[in-house]
Amino acid sequence: MTAEVQERDQQTARVTQAIATQVHRIQTSTGQAITAVDGITVRMRDMSGVAPAITTVVEEQGVATRDILRTVSEAVIGTGAITATLTVVTGDVQVTGSEAGPVLASVTDLPQVFTSLRAEAGGVLNAVRAA
Repeated sequence: MTAEVQERDQQTARVTQAIATQVHRIQTSTGQAITAVDGITVRMRDMSGVAPAITTVVEEQGVATRDILRTVSEAVIGTGAITATLTVVTGDVQVTGSEAGPVLASVTDLPQVFTSLRAEAGGVLNAVRAA
């Protein structure tokens, strides 16, 4: 029986050692899992700190986009007003050009008219002197 008891003691020691090894592995894995969860928690806190900043930036971009759209709209309105003014000016230039033609023709004839008037005035003066 003693050999049998010793055999059982050795089996118990081996099983106890195996259980101790498994418990150590479980403790190691649990420690690693806790470390990973702690790392994830830190990352989540970091992300939570960044989220308000991202929200602020997105809101600021929204405001900037609305300002740009308003400015573009005002520019379109201004461009329309400029186009209308240029259309009026173009019409005025065309009218002025068409009216300038006869005036230019009249001015071109002035030297001949002056020459003719000078000749007639000279004839009248000569007639008055002769009389």
